[in-house]
Amino acid sequence: MLAAVMVSLSSACVQDPGTGRSGTPSVGQNESSSGSVVPSVEGSVPVLDVVWTVPLTRDRSGSILIDGVAVDQVGNVFVVDSVANRVLRLDSTGRVQTSWRGTRGGGQFNFNVPATRPGELFRGGRIAVDRRGDIYVADTGNYRIQKFSGEGRFLTSWGVEASTTFESGRNRFGRLFAVAVDRSITVYALDNRSTQAMVREFDAMGHFHEQWGRPGLQGLTSGVVAIAVDPGGTSVYLADYDTDTIQRFAADGSHSVTPFDTVNAHLSHPIDLAVDDRGHVFATQLDLPLIQEYSADGQLLHTYEVNSGSPEPARLTSIAIGPGAIYAFDASRGSLLKLRVPK
Repeated sequence: MLAAVMVSLSSACVQDPGTGRSGTPSVGQNESSSGSVVPSVEGSVPVLDVVWTVPLTRDRSGSILIDGVAVDQVGNVFVVDSVANRVLRLDSTGRVQTSWRGTRGGGQFNFNVPATRPGELFRGGRIAVDRRGDIYVADTGNYRIQKFSGEGRFLTSWGVEASTTFESGRNRFGRLFAVAVDRSITVYALDNRSTQAMVREFDAMGHFHEQWGRPGLQGLTSGVVAIAVDPGGTSVYLADYDTDTIQRFAADGSHSVTPFDTVNAHLSHPIDLAVDDRGHVFATQLDLPLIQEYSADGQLLHTYEVNSGSPEPARLTSIAIGPGAIYAFDASRGSLLKLRVPK
């Protein structure tokens, strides 16, 4: 099923090329959006509520990238400005409250790692928030996870660079790509170096629990670019950009796998995942203005098309779930979209 979210965006939603360069962040511009929505047969669909023009930094080609978005329980939004190697915190209205570059005790972030395939938009730097409001950042270029309070105060970090082959256990990362965290504050780290992907699990202070993934295990390849976990910590979800697949892994130690029905769903190059309180999984796809919603066992529930009315379609990359809303980054405009979820 295809539910179209139709909105009209004015030029105020498109970030000026000079906005967001290095310096003190400015207040993001917000624009409310009221447009027609074609409802799905199965129920109400998200409505594009507001567009935030976040003061982000452009790279030499003029592109703006957000490699990670996370939302805490009160609606504060955290985004990774990967070009400027910093994290920004926005309040629930889109106003920038603070930003930091990882220098407060843990050393400076490095998200500008080389791409591994031609045209790759994502370079690491994913972010997660736990139920206490603490932030976990995949500091990809430094092979470590950094942990901060919601205000940006450095708490701890862990991780060192692995050798050219996957080393067993602990905190050695080849290409730390993404992090996720469940309600028990188990931290899941996705490492997708070379020809395979691995998941390592830690407690809230970085103490190692276990790792899983080896060549050929359930088809885990270096194309795995996104990880998400359900609130109860019973399932871990991985998206593979190269094979156009999403898989659900049991988090009970068996790591039994349930593949999603992505063939019939026509999933193409999934780039990020998020899970809501019901256990529904939301996926974005590179170069498509679509958000797909799946049940916990992998059945497609809805496909939402975000149509801005602009000649250039939305390119939805990072996605996060917050209180009553879905947040998605539109790479074509450098804007953060907030889609209100009807009750």
